[in-house]
Amino acid sequence: MNSVVQIGNLTADPELRYIKDSGKALVTFTIAVNERYSDHTNFFDCQAWDKTADNIANHFKKGKAIGVTGRLKQERWENKEGQNRSKIIIVVEQFDFIGKKDE
Repeated sequence: MNSVVQIGNLTADPELRYIKDSGKALVTFTIAVNERYSDHTNFFDCQAWDKTADNIANHFKKGKAIGVTGRLKQERWENKEGQNRSKIIIVVEQFDFIGKKDE
């Protein structure tokens, strides 16, 4: 099973773009998630597609709290120096508004 749930705050405004060939909406953003019993903060890169992407882009901005539910995806590539690189992202399938309506 590949499932993840996180609650955090956006570190910057979401970046919305449309894929040229398909016209699908893609939003990317990063959330900061504080660990419950320490001063440590984790940062997670996230992406969402289609209507979910549009809704996140329209309703969230830097600093706003969000709850995300989705799956983990590993992206791999080779950098200019020929080194293999990778990162884990959260592919958001659902999201929740967290906090007060006027925040």
